[in-house]
Amino acid sequence: MREGDLVRVKAYGGQELMRRLVEVRGDILLICRDEEYEAAQREGRQPVCVGFRKEDIIEMGVSKV
Repeated sequence: MREGDLVRVKAYGGQELMRRLVEVRGDILLICRDEEYEAAQREGRQPVCVGFRKEDIIEMGVSKV
């Protein structure tokens, strides 16, 4: 697991989301939308993130389709 990896997460209501990993804090992964991650990289700032539990991760290192 590295910063910038794509992850598929299980969200509220069973919806699956594709997000970028920003940071791992113990059992919590900080993730954000791909667009936010890329904008933050261009602008030299930290992305705006939300925390997800590791148990809600469906797949790591997902190829972007």
